[in-house]
Amino acid sequence: MTELDITWGPERIDVIPVPATSVDVTLLTGPARFRGWSLREASGAAPSRKSGSIVAPAALGVIVTIGPLAAGTYDVTWQVELTGAAAAADANNFRLTNGGAQTLDSENAGAAGVFPQIPTDISVGLLGSISIIAIGAGTAGVTYTADLSIVPRLQATASVEFQDGNQPLGESAMNAGNTDTQSMPNPGVHVRGQLLLHVISGTVAGVVYAVIEP
Repeated sequence: MTELDITWGPERIDVIPVPATSVDVTLLTGPARFRGWSLREASGAAPSRKSGSIVAPAALGVIVTIGPLAAGTYDVTWQVELTGAAAAADANNFRLTNGGAQTLDSENAGAAGVFPQIPTDISVGLLGSISIIAIGAGTAGVTYTADLSIVPRLQATASVEFQDGNQPLGESAMNAGNTDTQSMPNPGVHVRGQLLLHVISGTVAGVVYAVIEP
């Protein structure tokens, strides 16, 4: 008579990190079994304040930019600074842009100093960006510095879909600062191709659980 030894043990579940993202991410390549997720709305993880400096920037040179952003309207505060022997060509030579399109030009003297600008609001599309650039070339040796701060006007939300090719595997949605944790019944959902995190709106971060098969 043939004897069969069977050893039972806990199943190893792989934890796949999802860094804060507002774009699609391929999480793994199959074969695998999708076991669940724990995600949070992560718009707060995206930078909302940045500074940048360039010495004698070229015309249309980007000094500072924030993006990609979730679609929505943002309250924008900005200021500019010149350091060095600034000249007339440096006066009013900063521009606030929305994805490259002109929004506001600065009001600043052609001399060294810090120049706060009038706050404004900007509406951007999904994966848009807000930047401060130099309009024309800066004077040699003069440092252009720009500070940019943005605050979303409406409460953020996020929604995603997990996909294997064209096949949806699961949906998740979260309000601002909230989380969504779900587990699939054992043995999970089979992934034949690639497990894709498709971001429908907003920004998310967290982990995905799967069993990667040999």
